Parts: sequence; structure tokens; C-alpha cells
Amino acid sequence: MAPLPVFNRAFGGSQTPELLHYMDKIVLPYSPKMIVYYCGSNDVGAGRSAEQIADGFRQFVARVQQQSPITKIFYVSINRAPQKQDKWDVVDAANSSVKAFCSQDKRLEYIDVNPALFDATGQARLDRYLPDKLHFKAPAYNDFTAIIKPVIEKPGRNCKDPKSPITFRPSTYRNVPARAYSSSRR
Repeated sequence: MAPLPVFNRAFGGSQTPELLHYMDKIVLPYSPKMIVYYCGSNDVGAGRSAEQIADGFRQFVARVQQQSPITKIFYVSINRAPQKQDKWDVVDAANSSVKAFCSQDKRLEYIDVNPALFDATGQARLDRYLPDKLHFKAPAYNDFTAIIKPVIEKPGRNCKDPKSPITFRPSTYRNVPARAYSSSRR
């Protein structure tokens, strides 16, 4: 996302309840003016329903807005990974519910990255995935950046102010110190 002042607070393998548990330590203290939120894929894998996933995002938004009512939150769609094809109905329903929720508040915006993961015929671009067909190779992240960055850089958003970081939250990165994530929560 360079040269944007991104502060990555993600931790790999996280699910929405863990994000909600740790957000007072890893998100809210930084008073971000923007948050790029990506969480839910691991919730799908854990068997949570679309409504549970969408409700977790609504809880996240409520807590952010309580502390910082002007923070803009961008929800990045849960991806339709080939490995989870049997759960795409949950992915689609969660994304649809969150998209509808975001449409009701100008501080929220839904960003769909799934088009980057499929070719013109609707087939999954397997070259974007590791052999597990779940996790991504570097080109997929480049594709996501090409979709996300223009949205958060729209005129008037002043997202290049280094004093007001953007909290970036893709679940595939591991940047939270071990002491911040207690094994008792697993």
C-alpha cells in the first residue's frame, strides 16, 4: 500500500471473535482515520453462519464508531477460495449482508476483491493460490492492492497523512506480538 501510512495489525488464523477480543489493544489505541477490515474467511472455515460473520462486523463497527465516530471503515469481501467451494453460499450470504449494512452508512464501504480471483469465464485463477487453494501467492495481493488502494485514495480522503494511520487488517499477515495473543483464547 506504499506510500500510504499503513499500520498492519493483523494476525494469521484469526477469527472475528478474536479480533473483537483484541481490538482494544490492536486497533482502537491508534485512532485510525481509516480501517481496512478483512476478517471472516477463517470464520467460514470454522463453521460460523453468514449472519454470525456479518454480526461480528457490525459489532466491530459499533465499537469503532463509539470511540471514533469519523473513522471510515472499508470491508474487504471474504474471498471465494476454491478450497471452500462447498461453503461459497455462506461466503456470498455474509458478503451480501455486509454490503447491505455498509450501504446504510457513509462511513462504511464494501470492497469486492473476488473479481481478481476469477477469469473472464468465471473459473478460479488457481495461479493466484498456493497448492492448498486457500492461501494466496504474491500476485493475488498485488491484485488486491490494485482494487483497494484506489478506493481508499479517492479525492478528499486525505489518507496520506502519516499522523493518522490506516489500520490494515488482512488475516494472512502475522504482526501481533505473541504476548498480545494468548493461547488461552484458542
